[in-house]
Amino acid sequence: MIAFWRRIFSSNSFCLNCNVELKSGNIPGICNLCLREFNFNGLISHNSWSSNFMEVYSPLIYDGIIKELVYKLKYDGEELIAYTLGIIMADYLKFLGLYDKDTILVPVPLAEKREAERGFNQAGLLAEVIAGELNIIMNHNLLYRKQETPPLYNLSPGQRKLVLEGAFSLNKSFNGLNKENIILIDDIFTTGSTLNEATRVLLNSGFKKIIGLTAVIALKKEEFDNG
Repeated sequence: MIAFWRRIFSSNSFCLNCNVELKSGNIPGICNLCLREFNFNGLISHNSWSSNFMEVYSPLIYDGIIKELVYKLKYDGEELIAYTLGIIMADYLKFLGLYDKDTILVPVPLAEKREAERGFNQAGLLAEVIAGELNIIMNHNLLYRKQETPPLYNLSPGQRKLVLEGAFSLNKSFNGLNKENIILIDDIFTTGSTLNEATRVLLNSGFKKIIGLTAVIALKKEEFDNG
């Protein structure tokens, strides 16, 4: 799959943010000038605000250019942005040493209706890029979303937790998987309610070591999105 992304990118020589022609850049798809505007989160993890199930890592802060790029990915269908963000996430995992050859990446699933409307699951696109860069396994069918949930951006952490309760289920056909090193992938960390509910399902199914990785973290309530 990673070859597909590289092939598509080789035909796109313009910055995904400002549309200037790319000559050389540190990150695929982003010119050096725009890259200077990226707000990096640093090498820290953050426990969920709604539970203590897991540690979550996010290389970028959800503001400025990053906020605009995530919006373009999710709502304008600019899928190439997933490659840029996925490369950053892969480099972050590599630097922190948070994976090994047995790691399984699991993207947080969207409801079928929402994924059909959007045409893709952004968490799945990010996971594809990371898996290809690090040569590790991605399993996009391990979890499925068994019920539609309303938009979460106007809800408090408690309301999010209630709405998401029972939203995910485990695909029983994957009982033989290694259960020692799972990384849940999503685009935005806000309160952590979505990741926590997915983690709860995995823990109850015998999975032991689970961490979260999102492209960005939203630090202010007014910046909450669907995470």
